[in-house]
Amino acid sequence: MRNPVLSRVTKAAVLLAAVALVPASALGQGSESDAYQLRRLAGHALYARDYPAEAFFILEELGDHALAGGDTTGAIQAYHDAAWIAGDAAKQADAMFDPKMIGVGVNASPKRAALEAQRVLGKATAIGGSDSPQMAPLQLDRDPEDTEVGIQVGRVLNAIGRPQLSTLVFEIVGDQALASGDLELAEEAYGEGWFVAHEEYLRRSMAYDPKQIGIAGPNFEGFKAIADRLQEKANKAGG
Repeated sequence: MRNPVLSRVTKAAVLLAAVALVPASALGQGSESDAYQLRRLAGHALYARDYPAEAFFILEELGDHALAGGDTTGAIQAYHDAAWIAGDAAKQADAMFDPKMIGVGVNASPKRAALEAQRVLGKATAIGGSDSPQMAPLQLDRDPEDTEVGIQVGRVLNAIGRPQLSTLVFEIVGDQALASGDLELAEEAYGEGWFVAHEEYLRRSMAYDPKQIGIAGPNFEGFKAIADRLQEKANKAGG
């Protein structure tokens, strides 16, 4: 019987390499470049899929890399995006906050998100940015919630060393495509997610040292479970 995942290994490797061969530092520099915009798109897409903390991290890191490369415009843009996300999280937390629930773990305090927004906004103003956070529209004409765009986002997240987020996005895209009846896109997304998870599993298992358990031993079993799950989903989508 044909194995849809294995038949896509070569294709997935080539497509992922198109981004992965670009150094992570280069993906954070040059706000007019496709590389910068793709990485920014990753932050927007994570936020659109209700992962604000991860989006905030990706965008602040993008700002730091852009600043390190001398691109203050790109740094300000990324910092403003991150500050806007943190500010939005603070507003949502404030609307739900109940002081009577402090310590119970139901409602989070909005203070931390507000402080994070102010901290990142301070980075922007320090290099000439305004003190009003704005999540500007993406310069590339791409909808971060579009499933096909999600494929690009998954590749970028893998290229900048975030395999767990990458596989998360690939699986979300695959599930969305499957729900809409696009079996081909679902198989592609699951297949690329499997490839990332499998490669990370191999990398971590080779670095595993049982003497370092609980200290520095890399967790490879989690990626093996992700790879197995995505392989099964890809096989089902491919018939």
